[in-house]
Parts: sequence; structure tokens; C-alpha cells
Amino acid sequence: MKDLIERLEKASEGSRGLDALVGAAVGFDGWTPGEWRAYLAENAQALGAVAVPFGCPHFTTSLDAAMTLVREGLEYEISTLYSIARVSVGLNASYADGPWNGEHKEPRQVPLAFCIAAIKAEEALRAREPDNG
Repeated sequence: MKDLIERLEKASEGSRGLDALVGAAVGFDGWTPGEWRAYLAENAQALGAVAVPFGCPHFTTSLDAAMTLVREGLEYEISTLYSIARVSVGLNASYADGPWNGEHKEPRQVPLAFCIAAIKAEEALRAREPDNG
């Protein structure tokens, strides 16, 4: 997921290709991350580009869609103070490594910052689940 986070941080704006990669990282709409990655890999070879599954939300361009990446009950904070998009997920959580933060150098790219923070949170929370270690 580190590679995806770096791509999101460097992106000048969101895109459907990034939306598909975010979906593959966290899973969505009943698809597990592994199923989504397999779909992307299979169709990318056929099309020569990132294949976006039908119904994939616009995670990287819509704040509403990006917010769906955060587990219910996790608090978040959004800021564009000093012209930097910043998002913190997992405020007031009892996790030693939280909250999880996302930043983007462009203040209008709050959805990208939200995706970054949400992916970091999801990765950390999944590592705590019994079937992951």
C-alpha cells in the first residue's frame, strides 16, 4: 500500500485509474481487495490500461466517496490550513499508532488526502484482526 500512498501524494488530481487502485487496496461493494486486484490485473492485460469496475466510486475526486472508505465510528478531521489538504482519521481512538494522517500539497485535493489517511487507517486496523496475525 506504500506505493499507492506515494502515487496519491504525487498525483496532481484524482483519476478513474487511481479510483480503481484505491478500491483494490481496501475492497468495496462486496469485493475483497484480492478479488478487485485480480479483476484489475486480468482486464489491464486485455485493455492495456487500468480497467475500472462498474460502479467504482470516484474516491479520488469526490469527498463524499472518499469518506465511505473510513470504518463507521472512526472520527476524522479535515483541514486546508496553510494551503495544504490534511486529513486525520481515527481521532480519539485507543490505538497507539493512530490517528492516521494524509496530506496533499494542493489544498483543493482533499479527497486525495482523505484516501491516503483512510488507506493508512484500514491497513493498520486490518493488521489487528485475528485472521491477519
